[in-house]
Amino acid sequence: VGNSMGGMITLRVAQLAPERLGRMILMGSGGAPIPPTDDLMKLITFYQDPSPEAMADLLVRFVADTDLFAGKLDEIAKTRVALATREDVRRSHLATFNPEFGPVKYTPEELAAVPHEALVLHGREDRMLPVTAGYYLAENLPNAQLHVLPHAGHWIQIEQASRFTAQAKLFLAG
Repeated sequence: VGNSMGGMITLRVAQLAPERLGRMILMGSGGAPIPPTDDLMKLITFYQDPSPEAMADLLVRFVADTDLFAGKLDEIAKTRVALATREDVRRSHLATFNPEFGPVKYTPEELAAVPHEALVLHGREDRMLPVTAGYYLAENLPNAQLHVLPHAGHWIQIEQASRFTAQAKLFLAG
């Protein structure tokens, strides 16, 4: 199971060590050759202004319904920015989004060579990685099924937890 960058890593494992995977669940996965959204750019450039205010602004971009934060957005942002500004986290983030390497993009040919069954889940209102990314993966992975969840952004496993769990159980059960 991979969300966002975790989905890109899952696809790389499928390419490099296919025997290590059975089925894959890709949630709001990266890897499609689409330009970064303004919201994703806010994540990528977070360390230009790593403040609690910038974190709060970033967090609301991950969800379709900001009521999810239940009036605790500032508190959550303050806690998360304390973790995000640790030097090891900062260093990892900057290395991950190093413009010298560019984002991972899988070609249709690379995806066509992945034999694993895949459940591609994508939030219809995903502002980080638009739903077109999910369609791209589902169209090019030969054994993929796509489920687009309404009223969900990038964090479908949180916003649509019961639907995510039901889909995952059904898929993994075969």
